[in-house]
Amino acid sequence: MLQSVPFPRPQANWHSQGSKLLTLLLVLALFGNFPIFAEDSATKAAWKQDTQKAEKAAQKNEFTKAVEMYTAAVADAEKLGPDDARLADSLNHLASAHAVLGENAEAEAAVRRALALDEKRLGTNDYRLAEELLGLGAFCAAEGKYSESDGYTSRAQSLLEWQYGKYDRNVGVCILQRAKTAAMDGRLEDSEKLFKEALELIDSERTRFDFAVNAFPTLSIQAPDDSTVALALKDVSILYVKEKKFDEAEASLLRAVKIYSRLYGKKSLYLSPVLYDLSAVYGMEGKLDESRAISIRLLAILKKSGSKNPWVVNTRNLLDEVLHAKDKIETPLPPGEPDSVK
Repeated sequence: MLQSVPFPRPQANWHSQGSKLLTLLLVLALFGNFPIFAEDSATKAAWKQDTQKAEKAAQKNEFTKAVEMYTAAVADAEKLGPDDARLADSLNHLASAHAVLGENAEAEAAVRRALALDEKRLGTNDYRLAEELLGLGAFCAAEGKYSESDGYTSRAQSLLEWQYGKYDRNVGVCILQRAKTAAMDGRLEDSEKLFKEALELIDSERTRFDFAVNAFPTLSIQAPDDSTVALALKDVSILYVKEKKFDEAEASLLRAVKIYSRLYGKKSLYLSPVLYDLSAVYGMEGKLDESRAISIRLLAILKKSGSKNPWVVNTRNLLDEVLHAKDKIETPLPPGEPDSVK
């Protein structure tokens, strides 16, 4: 999913499950009913194999195949029961793969199901729900449901503030998403304020002095995550475009490209959203040669994704505009595009 949000995924309680499994094994041994245990082991092995195949496909930018394998992993996990953490985990990974392909409806459905499962398993006030809440917030914003998006994001922020305190980087991620939603909704003044607040948390080292006014002074602040900073830079560029501050938008996107290239490689599909936006901004500035070069670079990256990939279609359309433009291009950034893969 949204590749990527940097919160810990809900993990299975392996010690508790191991104890229960041992008890079950002893009972089955009394009755000589080992085939059930064998079948359960086979299901877990199948889930692990399908998950590994999906991860390898994603690493190769083969997200159509990744969706197929994560779907198989979901089917495997369903056999383990709704309370098994692997089911929600597979659904979240499936949502991320769908999101990369621009399949928001499918991604949203997967996240909603994962959230319902985890709320039942963990309770409604567990901070580990934040990732799924942020995912739903992002998909709702992409569909223009801004009020609903803010509701999910604010809930995630409250859970994380309670768990980590106000100055944690993960709280900054929530504020970042609220900022982006406000920009998409046309609330530019609110958006700019929120972007500054988010970047202060995730793009700078904080000191323990900050915790003097924090309800959780004993917690250690997490170091800023580079991919999160890159996402913030990409998103703030949207605000700069709306305000027609194209120089600032270009600078933010170039820095984001540099970070993503260092983290994932210059030919990674993770670069596609920020490269698309950069090409559009260059067009708005009248820098047609630069826009054309970025579009060609992006098309080369997307070549393996298939001609029906939304990013391929969008970028080809943009490239066509750039090649045939005589004057300054006023190409708007596409609302609701996936931010990145995490």
